[in-house]
Parts: sequence; structure tokens; C-alpha cells
Amino acid sequence: MILVHEDYDKWRHRFEFQRMIRLSCEKFGTDLLPEIEKERIFEAILSGPSEQSSRDWMGARFTQGLFEEWKRYFHRMQLNPFASVLFSRYDEYFKELNAEAEKPITDDDYEPYGLDYESYGLEGAKRVEERSPKPAEELEKMSDEEILSFLNEWESVGHDPDEWWVHINFEGLAQTFQALFKESIISDESRLHFWLENWNQLARPIYIKAIVSAIHEQVKLKQFDNLGQWFDLCEWVLSHPDQQEEEGDNRSDVSREHPSWQSSRRAVGDFVGMCIEKDINVPISGRQRLASLLDKLCTQYDRRLDEDDPVFLDRDDELTEALNNTRSMALEHLVKFGYWIRRQLEDDQAATPEVFTILEKRLNSECEYALMLPEYALLGLNYGRICGLDREWAVQHKNDLLPQEKLPAWTEAFGNFLRYNRPYKQIFDVVRDDIEFALENIDKLKTDITDTLGKRLFTCYLWKFYPLAGDSSLLEKFYEKTKEDKDRWSRLFSYIGVSLKNSDNQLEASLKQRIIDFFNWRFEKKEPSELKEFTFWLEAECLDAEWRLTSLSKILDISESKDREIYPQISVLREMVEDHTTLVVECFAKLTDFAVENDGNFYIPTDKAKPILQAGLNSGDDTVRANAERARDNLLRCGRFDFLDMEGKANE
Repeated sequence: MILVHEDYDKWRHRFEFQRMIRLSCEKFGTDLLPEIEKERIFEAILSGPSEQSSRDWMGARFTQGLFEEWKRYFHRMQLNPFASVLFSRYDEYFKELNAEAEKPITDDDYEPYGLDYESYGLEGAKRVEERSPKPAEELEKMSDEEILSFLNEWESVGHDPDEWWVHINFEGLAQTFQALFKESIISDESRLHFWLENWNQLARPIYIKAIVSAIHEQVKLKQFDNLGQWFDLCEWVLSHPDQQEEEGDNRSDVSREHPSWQSSRRAVGDFVGMCIEKDINVPISGRQRLASLLDKLCTQYDRRLDEDDPVFLDRDDELTEALNNTRSMALEHLVKFGYWIRRQLEDDQAATPEVFTILEKRLNSECEYALMLPEYALLGLNYGRICGLDREWAVQHKNDLLPQEKLPAWTEAFGNFLRYNRPYKQIFDVVRDDIEFALENIDKLKTDITDTLGKRLFTCYLWKFYPLAGDSSLLEKFYEKTKEDKDRWSRLFSYIGVSLKNSDNQLEASLKQRIIDFFNWRFEKKEPSELKEFTFWLEAECLDAEWRLTSLSKILDISESKDREIYPQISVLREMVEDHTTLVVECFAKLTDFAVENDGNFYIPTDKAKPILQAGLNSGDDTVRANAERARDNLLRCGRFDFLDMEGKANE
């Protein structure tokens, strides 16, 4: 949900959504999202809110200063749930925003406010609860035979007569049975033996799912004593196929007449995936059984996939769909299974033939069920890891996994490969033809994939895989293919600046020169929307400070006021003024020129501007002092009388 949310730059988070983000970030930390995805989200936040929408909303009250205040408030509220995972520039900016605020943000600052439905005219509203017809303590007193009989015979679904929002249903009973199975039955050998002998007598699949969920929790605690029996149960579940629904069937996991095994099969898939997680690592003795389960999970019928019945009706992301279907997720588990084998054997080069036997069966053109788009999405995401397991096999079967002749499938597969795999020199030659194919079909790619392609091509240019410009330059081809959408140029230029700002301060000379050559190449194009994204470049300490300031000054010479955002650059200039007064004051004066041109509708923070102005006014260099005086006069012309009392030492 965090990844597919698209309105970070438009609407303030609601209470429930921001709380989900905050708690997830606090629990999982940097493991929750890869840095590239966090950066994408944070950049989206900082790109909002829209000035035009703010003008429409504020009407006659709109001023540039008021808009800047609203924008900073908006950024603070949007970044707050991510506070524990902010990094670099984003963390610094968020701390700066908090320092300006009068009080910290709490959950109650987001709407709606928890369960206070009455303030929204919903008096008496309650959260729906699901409850078992028998509480856990009453179920505990029954014999196993009585429990089995009760589970099969009870069907009086309804509401609690005194608490209308409480549903007494199969789901509530299954949850209570699951807890009983985990806490009492597994630890009692005679009781467990009864259920091992009789689970096939349960008439509704929802109770089988409850047992699978209970053993999932047990193995997650590294209780491996009954692993063989658990595998037997999983095999038995998978012997029940997911079935195509006929009209009027109404298949369900609570139905006796038309049972659906879909949720139970998914529970088995989740159980297998958990078994091969790094922090669980069931014993290697389970290798053959896990391979057998994965074989079935990867190749059997999946109704939602094979009948094109998506989980999300308005889906526009096949990967999200893949993560919510059993067979597609099994492909993800299959790749992880290969790395689980290597961890168990403590051999980074260990062969994993089961993985490729199952993959070849799934990829075979004679396979009963064709690969669907969500499956291509997951296979593409994992292509780099498949290469890590067996590069030769991955190269040989690349066209099966990234099929250019099936454009929708290739778009999903290669798009997710780009999105979720860091660039590696060793794999560039393997996918170079796909990169070239992507450039020829760039209009078919989603926006974020096109942006990622540009980033990847810049990295390959730095690796000297091709020259900066000319017929053989894939990077120049990218710019040519995107010339009708120059926002892509801006995003790439900004991304490069972020990467430079976050890089090691010591870049080797040849790499630094290629970066400077790239800047000069882009500067020659004089595209204002691109060059205005220079702020991150300005912060990049890996590049010479004099070069950064000189470059900013050159950019300001060809910019127009409508193309500028003054505040971020003034903040950076403030940090550089002591060591580079001449160039900082020169750039500051040019920024104030823009403020005058725009009738003062720029936010210029007093605490950042005054030290710059004072350093210039105090300078013994006539040119520097003249620039400072010009800047002061510009500020006064904009009505900024808080700078009225500023004088240089020579004038005191």
C-alpha cells in the first residue's frame, strides 16, 4: 500500500494511513523499503503541493509567502510518518521544519481522529467485530471429538442481540479454534494425534486454514518437532485444487456444499515462504518436501490468475496483484528457496537444481497454465537473483523471462527488473538489448520505470559503457526519446544531484570529470526546468565548492524568476558563506533579483539571508560589497524591512 499510493504530493495523509506508515517504519526500520523507493516517495512529497491548486483553494488570499508557509507545513505533515527512516537531506529538512514548529505532531493532527465518529455526524458508529459462538475457555473444556463435531455442525451465523456490531460467524470461530490448536493441541501428543488423523474430516476449509495458520506460528517460533506432519498437511491441502466458479456456485471457504480451497492454499504458500526466511531457516532435511510443495504451488491452477479475476478491480500494478495471488507468490518463494539451500549448506556456489527444474516446467510452452502478467512481474523482479543462482541458465532463458515479442509481459517483467534491481556491471551485457528495446518502446513504459531507465543509463555512462553523446550513446538516445516530456529531464537531473550529495566526499578524478562533462552537456541545452533542480548538486561536497557556486551563478544568468525556487538554495548558500563569500554573495544577489521580478513572492528566510548579506556588506572587496548592497536594496524593494538596519563595518 505504501508503494502504490500515488497522492503523496496532493492530499494530506489520513489518520489510519499515516499511522500504518509510522508503525511500520518504526518496527521494520530501513528493512521496510529500499532506499530508492523511499527516495521516490520523499521526492513526491517535496514536489507538492501544487501551486495552481493552492491558488484555486486560497483564491484572493493567495500570496507567494502564504503558499511557501503552507508548503512547509504540508511537507512536515507528509514526512512525519516516515521520521524514523528519513535520511540525508530529507532528515535534515524535516528537523529544520520541526525546529520552526511550536509543538510536535501527534496522530490526532490527522483526520479523521481515531474513533471519534460522532464529530463526523456518525453517532453510534462502531467497529465491526467477529466473535466465536463459544468463547475459548468453553471450547477448551470440550473433547476433541466434540470440537470436531461442533465445527462441522454449527452454522447459526448472526449478530449478538445486545451488541449489533458483533458478528457471530465462522471467521470468529476459526480464529478461536486456531488459538486453541496452537496453545493447547500441538503441545499435547494425544490430542495432536487425533487431529493428525482427522483433519480430513473437517467439512469447511476455513478450519483447515486455521490449522495451517497455527502451525505457521509454531514454526515461526522455530519449533520444528512436527515438521514432517506439517508438510503432510500442506501436501494434503494442495491435493484440493483451486476451482473455477460456475454461475451460482458462490464458492467459499465456509461452505460445505461449494468449498473453496483458495485461502487454505494461500496459507500453505505463506507457510512455505516463512520456512525459508533467513531468521527461520528450517533444517536442510526439509529440502525435498519444500521442493515438492513449491512444485505444486508454482504449477497448479490459480483461479484469480487463470480467469483474470484480479484482487484489485482498479489495478494498474501487476506486481501488487502478484503479491496477492498464491501461484505468483510461489515463484518468489522458489527463488528464495535456492538461496535458502545455499545458506543451509554454507556454500555460495551450491547447485540448486530443484529451482530450475520447476522454473523450466513453469516456462514450458506446453505447461497447462500460461504465465500471466503478475507472474511475469515477479519473475522480472527476481531476474537478477536468478542470475545469481545460475547465470548461464538465466542468459539461456532470458527471452522466456523477459519476452520482447510479448510486449505487455515484457513491460511488466523488465519494468520490475529495473525498478527493484540495483545496477550491476556484470549484468549490463545480459540485458543491454532489453535496455535498447526499452528506449525504442519508451512510450509503453510507466512513468517511474522510464525515470528509473534514465537513472540506470546515467550510471552506465559513468561506468564508461558508452560515450556521453553520439550515435552509440544510450544516454543521449534517452534524452532524445523524452524531449516531449522534459519533466523526465528534471527528475533525472535532481536524482543525480541527490546521489552526488549522498556519495563519498572523495570521488576519483576520472569519475568527477565525467560528472562535470555531463553537467556541461546539459547546461548547453539551457532547459530551465531541468537546471532549476541544481540545489542537490550545490550540496554535493564530492564536487569542488568553487565549481558548484560558479555553476549556480551561470544557471542563474539564464534563468527566469518563474523557473526558480529560492528558499532551498539560500539555505545551502548560508552554509557556504564563510569559506566562499565572493561567489555566495554573487549568487544571493541574483536570487534577490528574481524576488524583485516576481513582486516579492518568494520565501527568503531572514535567519539564512542575514549572515550572507552581512558577510557581503563587511567585505573589503568592492565587487562583493556592491553585490551585497544590491541584494539588500532588492529585499527592501520587496517590502522586507527586517533587513533595513543592515550595514557593513565600513558604514558603522
